[in-house]
Amino acid sequence: MEDEIKPFLGKDEQGIPFIQNGPYRLRLDLEELDDVYKKRAEEEIGENDEVLKTCLAKLKSLIDGEKGLHIPRDDVFLMKFLRPCKLDADKAFKKMKSLYKLIYKNPNYMYNITPKVVRDVFTTGIIHFLPYRAEGTRIMVFEIEKWDPKVVPLEMISKTIVVGVEIAMKEPKSQLCGVHVILDTKGMNMNHVLACNPWIAKLLMDFIKNVPLRVKGIHVINQPKIFDIAYAIFKPFIRGRLKREIILHGNDWDTLFEHISPKHLPVRYGGEVDIPNIPGEMMVEMMQYYEKDFEEHLGYGYHKKS
Repeated sequence: MEDEIKPFLGKDEQGIPFIQNGPYRLRLDLEELDDVYKKRAEEEIGENDEVLKTCLAKLKSLIDGEKGLHIPRDDVFLMKFLRPCKLDADKAFKKMKSLYKLIYKNPNYMYNITPKVVRDVFTTGIIHFLPYRAEGTRIMVFEIEKWDPKVVPLEMISKTIVVGVEIAMKEPKSQLCGVHVILDTKGMNMNHVLACNPWIAKLLMDFIKNVPLRVKGIHVINQPKIFDIAYAIFKPFIRGRLKREIILHGNDWDTLFEHISPKHLPVRYGGEVDIPNIPGEMMVEMMQYYEKDFEEHLGYGYHKKS
């Protein structure tokens, strides 16, 4: 590691906040796809101007026919549903309805969630993003060792995951290239197991299943023996594609490398990137910039009659 590499928070020429961590910069990539990613989008999901025009028109028509669903009709918002569904308007609409119905039915756990609400979780560093992409894919890390269930209940962890996923959904690159999740279970103990409320576990699995995001893999590493007990609580709710997306690696870095190149992994996970973790306080400061965007989104979805 270079001597005394210290992450710092700054803003670019557009006023967008970023965290500089060594040679890497973490920021929300909200810009539309550049020429390199446009070519990739055309090759991988058949995206071009003509196809987009047709798909967006069909999705808007489907939304117009759905009573009680209140969401924006602007193209930028709708693309976060279309791209992950490979521009299939019917599939995107199905995901949209399922997600907002899930939120509607579970307001105490999935409504009124903004970065400010979950700031304490980000401060601890339990959940964070690596400050670079792996071939365009975001990498989210969840470190069990930093989680004290007596201080941060599973409910707050689930809300933080909702915020993290919403952030990735906003980014055109992540809409196309998806997200890897690294679940580092080092340090798991009985307090963590006892905190795994089956009802919240089911809700979290339902959210991951219904959210329009290309999950490239949920990579579970460093499992102690007690992990099997916690996994047994979640396992009944893991269905469909989610079964294939959850991969148990243990300490076998070679199997992890089959999904994420070591050039994109920290040294502590057998990779080549030797930089310090980003301080949680910096993550909170950067996220606060988007608080108003999250507050605006609280008005979207299915509404109860007055």
